[in-house]
Amino acid sequence: MVFRQVNVGTVAVQVVPYNPKRTCLSIMNNGDAKVYVSQDPQKILQEGFPLDPGRYISLIKALGDDPTIEIWAQAETGTQDVRIEEEFGGK
Repeated sequence: MVFRQVNVGTVAVQVVPYNPKRTCLSIMNNGDAKVYVSQDPQKILQEGFPLDPGRYISLIKALGDDPTIEIWAQAETGTQDVRIEEEFGGK
Protein backbone atom coordinates (compact mmCIF):
# COMPACT_ATOMS: atom_id res chain seq x y z
CA MET A 1 0.00 0.00 0.00
CA VAL A 2 1.03 3.55 -0.71
CA PHE A 3 -0.38 6.45 1.32
CA ARG A 4 0.06 10.13 0.51
CA GLN A 5 -1.41 13.57 1.11
CA VAL A 6 -2.31 16.17 -1.52
CA ASN A 7 -3.38 19.78 -1.01
CA VAL A 8 -6.31 20.58 -3.30
CA GLY A 9 -7.33 24.17 -3.99
CA THR A 10 -9.92 25.90 -6.13
CA VAL A 11 -8.08 25.09 -9.37
CA ALA A 12 -8.25 21.55 -10.78
CA VAL A 13 -5.18 19.44 -9.97
CA GLN A 14 -4.33 15.87 -10.92
CA VAL A 15 -4.21 13.91 -7.65
CA VAL A 16 -3.73 10.43 -9.15
CA PRO A 17 -2.02 9.67 -12.47
CA TYR A 18 -3.01 6.77 -14.73
CA ASN A 19 -1.33 3.55 -13.58
CA PRO A 20 -2.20 0.19 -15.19
CA LYS A 21 -0.70 -1.70 -12.21
CA ARG A 22 -3.06 -0.15 -9.62
CA THR A 23 -5.65 -2.61 -8.21
CA CYS A 24 -7.28 -0.40 -5.57
CA LEU A 25 -7.61 3.35 -5.10
CA SER A 26 -9.19 5.30 -2.24
CA ILE A 27 -9.51 9.08 -2.05
CA MET A 28 -10.59 10.74 1.21
CA ASN A 29 -11.50 14.36 1.86
CA ASN A 30 -9.69 15.09 5.13
CA GLY A 31 -10.44 18.81 4.87
CA ASP A 32 -13.29 21.00 6.10
CA ALA A 33 -15.01 21.85 2.79
CA LYS A 34 -16.39 19.84 -0.12
CA VAL A 35 -13.98 18.45 -2.74
CA TYR A 36 -15.01 17.18 -6.17
CA VAL A 37 -13.21 14.41 -8.09
CA SER A 38 -13.39 13.51 -11.77
CA GLN A 39 -11.53 11.81 -14.62
CA ASP A 40 -11.90 15.06 -16.58
CA PRO A 41 -10.29 18.31 -15.37
CA GLN A 42 -13.04 20.36 -17.07
CA LYS A 43 -16.26 21.23 -15.19
CA ILE A 44 -15.27 19.34 -12.02
CA LEU A 45 -17.45 21.50 -9.76
CA GLN A 46 -20.45 21.06 -12.06
CA GLU A 47 -20.05 17.39 -13.04
CA GLY A 48 -17.53 15.81 -10.64
CA PHE A 49 -18.26 13.42 -7.79
CA PRO A 50 -18.69 15.40 -4.53
CA LEU A 51 -16.84 14.35 -1.39
CA ASP A 52 -18.03 16.03 1.79
CA PRO A 53 -15.49 16.42 4.63
CA GLY A 54 -14.64 13.02 6.10
CA ARG A 55 -16.06 11.07 3.12
CA TYR A 56 -14.17 8.90 0.66
CA ILE A 57 -14.49 7.03 -2.60
CA SER A 58 -12.88 3.66 -3.39
CA LEU A 59 -12.30 2.01 -6.75
CA ILE A 60 -11.54 -1.72 -6.45
CA LYS A 61 -10.59 -3.80 -9.47
CA ALA A 62 -11.91 -7.05 -7.91
CA LEU A 63 -15.37 -5.44 -7.67
CA GLY A 64 -15.40 -4.40 -11.33
CA ASP A 65 -14.17 -0.81 -10.86
CA ASP A 66 -11.31 0.72 -12.83
CA PRO A 67 -8.74 2.00 -10.31
CA THR A 68 -6.14 2.54 -13.08
CA ILE A 69 -7.68 5.86 -14.22
CA GLU A 70 -6.27 9.31 -13.61
CA ILE A 71 -8.20 11.44 -11.12
CA TRP A 72 -8.45 15.21 -10.86
CA ALA A 73 -9.75 17.12 -7.84
CA GLN A 74 -10.91 20.62 -7.03
CA ALA A 75 -12.02 22.18 -3.75
CA GLU A 76 -15.22 24.15 -3.45
CA THR A 77 -13.38 26.69 -1.26
CA GLY A 78 -9.94 27.16 0.25
CA THR A 79 -7.21 24.53 0.26
CA GLN A 80 -8.29 21.06 1.36
CA ASP A 81 -6.35 18.08 2.69
CA VAL A 82 -6.97 15.03 0.47
CA ARG A 83 -5.59 11.61 1.35
CA ILE A 84 -4.78 8.97 -1.27
CA GLU A 85 -4.33 5.24 -0.75
CA GLU A 86 -3.19 2.99 -3.61
CA GLU A 87 -2.65 -0.76 -3.84
CA PHE A 88 -0.76 -2.60 -6.56
CA GLY A 89 -0.51 -6.21 -7.72
CA GLY A 90 -2.51 -9.01 -6.17
CA LYS A 91 -5.46 -10.56 -7.94
